[in-house]
Amino acid sequence: LGVAGYPEGHQECPDKQKDWEHLKRKVDGGADFIVTQLFFDNRYFLEFRDRVAALGIRVPILPGI
Repeated sequence: LGVAGYPEGHQECPDKQKDWEHLKRKVDGGADFIVTQLFFDNRYFLEFRDRVAALGIRVPILPGI
């Protein structure tokens, strides 16, 4: 089961940290992998990868390109 991830933040969530915590709940609920929203600047993806890893998310992250 895959879930969406938003390196630049979800448009309806003004706080990236809350967005990443919500993603953690999805993974804790059984998600097997994350597919990210399209991004054009790698720094957003790298920050996203590092931040979610710091939250304990260990599933594969597939970049949406």
